[in-house]
Amino acid sequence: MWCLLGLFLAIIIAVFWIYWAQAIGAGWSPTPREIVDEMLNMAKVNSSDTLFDLGSGDGRILMMAAARFGIPVIGIEADPIRFLVCFIKVKAYRLSNVRILWGNFFHVNLSEATVVITFLSDKANQRLKNKFQQELRAGTRVVSYHWKYTGWTPVRSNPVSGVYVYEI
Repeated sequence: MWCLLGLFLAIIIAVFWIYWAQAIGAGWSPTPREIVDEMLNMAKVNSSDTLFDLGSGDGRILMMAAARFGIPVIGIEADPIRFLVCFIKVKAYRLSNVRILWGNFFHVNLSEATVVITFLSDKANQRLKNKFQQELRAGTRVVSYHWKYTGWTPVRSNPVSGVYVYEI
């Protein structure tokens, strides 16, 4: 009886953990490393940038950008387990230019950003458009993987890989 109750509870917790991030912005699906590389290249990231990764997951975008460009990189992750994994990886690699924040990116001021990376749901992208227009400076690049921003025209895109770069 207790075993069955424990199994049931574990299944409920697992389902909740997997799908609650979807309610905020997107479920977790790691961005392939070759796509991360393409996103950074297409955004023309350089040494004067500050990069934000919304829904930073395991931190692969943060770590690649920090290591390659030595720029300030800020990741925002709502899932406490993924946040913890990313935080531990950042500390293990001693990346002092990386900050990882636990929370909802809709409640974080993005005005420091010159590059914003997203791999979210179409719904989250559309909700972010007003936030971007209010908080981001002119010239800030917004990079989206897989989903386009409806009504915006990308300055660079690769429909085959699904990478789109927009400029505020």
